[in-house]
Amino acid sequence: MTLFRRSPKPASPLRHRQEELIRREAELRARVEELERMIVDQSLVTHSGSRLMAAERSETRPVDKRLEVSIAADERYIDEAKERRRPRSLRKQRREGRWIFLLLLAGLAAAVIWLMTHLPF
Repeated sequence: MTLFRRSPKPASPLRHRQEELIRREAELRARVEELERMIVDQSLVTHSGSRLMAAERSETRPVDKRLEVSIAADERYIDEAKERRRPRSLRKQRREGRWIFLLLLAGLAAAVIWLMTHLPF
C-alpha cells in the first residue's frame, strides 16, 4: 500500500503574519539586549568619573534660582481636622431641599393657574 502525499499548500496569510511577528520579536529582543549593554557600559563610565564631571559641570553652568521651589504642602491650607473626621450624613439637607423644591413647584403651579385664569387667550 502506498502512502499518498498531499501537495504542499501555499502558506496562509495567518502563517505569514505569525512568521513576520516572530521575526520582528527576535529583532526587537536583539535591539533591547544591545541597548541594555550600552546602558551598562555608559553607567560604568559615568560612575568612574562622575564626581569630577559633576564638579566641572556645576562650575561652568549657571544655576537658575527660579527652578528651586519646594513641593512640600503649605501647612496653612491643610485642615487636618477635616481629613480625620468622618463625613456626616446629608439626609437632613436632602429632606430640606425636597421640601423647598416642592414649595417652589407648588408656587409655580399656582402662578401658572392664576395667569391662565386672568389673562385672555
